Amino acid sequence: MSENSIRDDAELSMSDLLGENASPAIHRHQTVVGTIVNATETGWFVDIGLKSEGFLAKEEGDPSLQVGQKIEVLILKTGEQPLLSYRRVMLDNWWNKLKNAQQQKEPVEAIVQEKNKGGYSVAIGPIRGFLPKSQVGKNFLDRPEFIGSTIKVLVIEIHPKKDLVVSQRKYLEQEKKAKQEKFFANLKIGDIVEGRVVSLTRFGAFIDLEAIEALLPISEMSWQKVGRAEDILKVNDVVRAKVIKIIPEEKKVSLSLKELLPNPWENIESKYPVGSVVQGRINAITNFGVFVELEPGLEGLLHSNEVNWETNSPDLKNIFKIGEIIKCQILSTDQQKKKISLSRKALLPNPWANIETKYPAGAKVEGKIAQILPFGLSVELEPNLYGVLNVGDISWFKKTFNLNNNFKVGDKIAAVVIKVSPAKKQIILSHKHLTENPFEKYRVGTVVKFRVNKVNPSSASGEIAPGVEAVLKRNEYSRQKIEDLAKAIKPGDELEAKVTISDESSRRIEVSVKRLEMQREKELLKKYSAPVKPSLGEILQEK
Repeated sequence: MSENSIRDDAELSMSDLLGENASPAIHRHQTVVGTIVNATETGWFVDIGLKSEGFLAKEEGDPSLQVGQKIEVLILKTGEQPLLSYRRVMLDNWWNKLKNAQQQKEPVEAIVQEKNKGGYSVAIGPIRGFLPKSQVGKNFLDRPEFIGSTIKVLVIEIHPKKDLVVSQRKYLEQEKKAKQEKFFANLKIGDIVEGRVVSLTRFGAFIDLEAIEALLPISEMSWQKVGRAEDILKVNDVVRAKVIKIIPEEKKVSLSLKELLPNPWENIESKYPVGSVVQGRINAITNFGVFVELEPGLEGLLHSNEVNWETNSPDLKNIFKIGEIIKCQILSTDQQKKKISLSRKALLPNPWANIETKYPAGAKVEGKIAQILPFGLSVELEPNLYGVLNVGDISWFKKTFNLNNNFKVGDKIAAVVIKVSPAKKQIILSHKHLTENPFEKYRVGTVVKFRVNKVNPSSASGEIAPGVEAVLKRNEYSRQKIEDLAKAIKPGDELEAKVTISDESSRRIEVSVKRLEMQREKELLKKYSAPVKPSLGEILQEK
C-alpha cells in the first residue's frame, strides 16, 4: 500500500453495500475510535462497536500498539469483518499538525536521516521531508554528527501527502530573535552578566551571552593600560562583567571587567594630595609628555613643560626610558576626569627665580649659538639657560637674513638683554643694540662724512660711520646735471654730506652733497650780505 493514498483497489459487491452483512452504522473512509482486543502475527482485532471486530493488518498498524489501547482508525472496507487502518489516520494527523505548525510558525522536531544532493532528508514522525543545504544552521553544516541528530525546524513549504520542506536556519533565527527581545527587555545598565569569550581583536573581546555577542573593549579590561587583549583573556574563557552600555535597536551591548574591580581613582585627592612627592614607573613617552604609573591602573602625566626649568620642549626620549623609576610632585588631581598632573622641575632649583637680577635689561652678554631657528637664533648664556635673538634684532639695517649662511651653531655672539620674562622663561636679546641707534644719532640735517663703498650710474652706497650704511642718489650729488654718478665719484672717496632721510621703520638713511652745499651757501649769503629774497627756481630747487 502507498503511504500517501487510501487503498481503494478492493472490489465492493452489492452484497457488501446492501447485503445483510453490511452495517448501516459505518461507511468507507469514515474515522472511528476503537479498542484493541487481540493481537496476532498478522495484525490486531479492534472493537469498533459492531457485532464483529474490525481487522487492522500489520502494515496498517504500528509496532507500538498494545491490547486494551484505544486508537483512532480509518474504515478501509465494510462487511462481516471491516478492514481498518491506523497508519493512515496517523499520517493525516501528522500532515494536519505540520500544516498548523507552518501557520503558527511553531517549531517541530525532525531526525536527520541522510545527506543528499541538495541537502538532507529528515523524518518528522512518519513523514519524510527535505532540509535544503541553504536552510541548515551555519554551526551544523557538513558536520558528521549532524546525521542521526534530532533538530528543531520550521515548516516553510507543505503540500499534504506530497512535499514537505523545512528550515533549521529560520528556526534558529526565530529563536535568536525571541531570545534577544527577552534579553533586552530584562537587561539594564549595571547588570552583572556571565559569558564565554568567542574572539579577541586589537580593540577588545567578544563575549557570547547566548542571546547576543557583547563587546568588552580593551580599555574596560583593567584599570591598568592593556596592550593586547590576549594579555588578559583567551578564547573560551568564562567571564563575569558589568553592563555599561546598551543599544537595543542595534542589538549592541558593551561590558566592563574593571568595573567589578577596586577603582584606584576613588579618594584620589586624599591619596595623592597636591604638593606631595611621589615615585612612579615610566609607562609611555610621547611628544607632549611622559606617563608615569603611580600604582596599578593609576597613571599621571608629566607634561613636557614640567620636566625641567631650562626649556618647555625637552627631548623626552633622550632624557627618559620606559620602565625608569622617577620622582615627581603632584600638581593637580581630577577624580572625575581621571587625571593627575605631575612636575619634575618642581623638585629642582628654579634658575629663573633671580633671573632679572642676574640678567637685567640692558646688560651686555656673550653666548654660544645653540640652534638656528626659522625666526632667529637660540643663544646659550649658561648651561641649560637660553636667550632668543630675533632676526629683526641682529642688524639696524637688514630686515632679513639667510641665517644658515651667516651663522653657525657653536659660534660665539655678543648681545644686549632687552627683556626678561621669568613667567614665560624667556630672555630676549638684541645684537644691534650693542651699538647706538643710528637713526637717533644721525637725524635729518646731521652733517656726516660719507665714504663711498659701491657706485653705479644712479646711486652710491657707503658708510657714514662704521656699520652705519647710507645711500647717495645721483640727483643729490650736485646741482649740475650728472648723467653717470660712477664717472663723478669712485669707491673710497669720502664726501661731506647732509642726512636727508633717517627712517628706522624702513631701515634707510639717505644723504645729499648738493643740499649741504646749498645750505652752506645760504649761510654765507646770510652772514655777508643783506637779506635777498630767493628766486622761485631756488625755492623749488631747495625743495
